[in-house]
Amino acid sequence: MAIETGFGEPKNVAVTSIRNTPVRDSIIHVEKTAKNSTGTKPKKDATKLTQEWTLKTLTSLGFKQADSEIYLLLTKNGSQKARNIAKTLKTQRRQVYRSLQNLQTKGIVNASTERPAQFSAVSFEKVLDELIKSNREEAKRIEKNKNELLTKWQTLIRESS
Repeated sequence: MAIETGFGEPKNVAVTSIRNTPVRDSIIHVEKTAKNSTGTKPKKDATKLTQEWTLKTLTSLGFKQADSEIYLLLTKNGSQKARNIAKTLKTQRRQVYRSLQNLQTKGIVNASTERPAQFSAVSFEKVLDELIKSNREEAKRIEKNKNELLTKWQTLIRESS
């Protein structure tokens, strides 16, 4: 898995373990598998990526901060009720429900039919697949409307000259 570290080129890493601590304090241990500059056998070098980095990565993929925290909590701790999520993250239940609704709309979180509902996260691989699909659809939409957009742009530029 290639991960942007913010320090140059993305690094290929494999997640080796997740310490069982509260979401905001957890640390993901990863093992670098990037080839060195000579292209020889991959180095194995343990690196710690903080919770802050993980949340930053999710937000860089388009998640809101609150959505990132909830998705990560559900991924790590499994199915949860909204009140438990709010208690763990020390936030208002109203905000949790807004984020859960947003995540459900994007297909990132599922809700049970029981009341109160239990919420669970879909796999990160599926999240990435959905993001790729969404971005492809957006690119197709822009490409389809390209000529119309350019015509309107040129008209706007001529009118302001």
